[in-house]
Amino acid sequence: MLSPTDRAQLDAALALAAGGRPGEARARLARLLREHPGDPEIQLHLAGVLQAAGRLDEAAALFAEVAGYRPDLPVAAIGLARVSRDLGDIDAAERVLRRSLL
Repeated sequence: MLSPTDRAQLDAALALAAGGRPGEARARLARLLREHPGDPEIQLHLAGVLQAAGRLDEAAALFAEVAGYRPDLPVAAIGLARVSRDLGDIDAAERVLRRSLL
C-alpha cells in the first residue's frame, strides 16, 4: 500500500502525463516502481504512459507481468490486448482477451 506521500507522487506523475509531459511522468513512475517493486497500480500506470509514448514492447512486458500475477485485474489483460493490437498482433490480442474471459 502506498503512503500518502507516495500516493501524492503517483497523482503528480499522472497529472504530468495528462498535461502532455509523458517523459517526466515516465521518470517519476519508474522511480516509484523502483521504490515499490511489483506494485500493480504503478506498473499499470507506467505501462499506459509507455504505450502512449510508443514504447510498445516495454508496455507489453509490464501489462503481461501484471496480468500474470493479478488475473483478477481485467485492465491488465485489456492493456496487453491493446498493445498487442498496436504491435500488429491481432491473434495475440484475441488470445489474451479469450484467456481473461475464462
